[in-house]
Amino acid sequence: MSSLFSLSKEGPLDKLKLYKISENYIHFLREIDPINVKFNKGERRPYVGVVFTIHQLSYFAPLASPKPKHIHMKNSLDFVKIDNGKLGVINLNNMIPVVSSALLELDIEREEEKYRNILYGQIRFINHHREEICIKAKKLYLAVTEHHSYLERRCAKFKELEQKSLCYLPIDKPPISP
Repeated sequence: MSSLFSLSKEGPLDKLKLYKISENYIHFLREIDPINVKFNKGERRPYVGVVFTIHQLSYFAPLASPKPKHIHMKNSLDFVKIDNGKLGVINLNNMIPVVSSALLELDIEREEEKYRNILYGQIRFINHHREEICIKAKKLYLAVTEHHSYLERRCAKFKELEQKSLCYLPIDKPPISP
């Protein structure tokens, strides 16, 4: 029996890692969903997120750096505050299917100190709460793909993007295993 959701090929207790995602891949998916597949808003830092598996496909959920507004926002099915918003958020509504060739594991040690400290705090929190985060992601996926949620408007078109992702051809980058 195949599970709808797992953290990785090894099992639900494996630690999650942070990844960067190829801007070319983001452009590729935007052909299907230009509204909900987000650019990184031209920020200096790369598009960073966590990767987990739903329906035997890898999904990338982007992180957002801490902003004052995060402190006052509430956790919801599609939005996870990291350390009550002090370390940013996970935007599950913007999670997208991802192929391994579009991912690059983030080397936190190479980042500048202030950003490195935020990233270490984020990954500690994420791994401490990985089960709850992944359960939320699964529930969101089901609610959106089964068309039972008002969240469908602000979430990526998961099923259409899954089909599109299977056609992605990377530009000179070897694949990795998430």
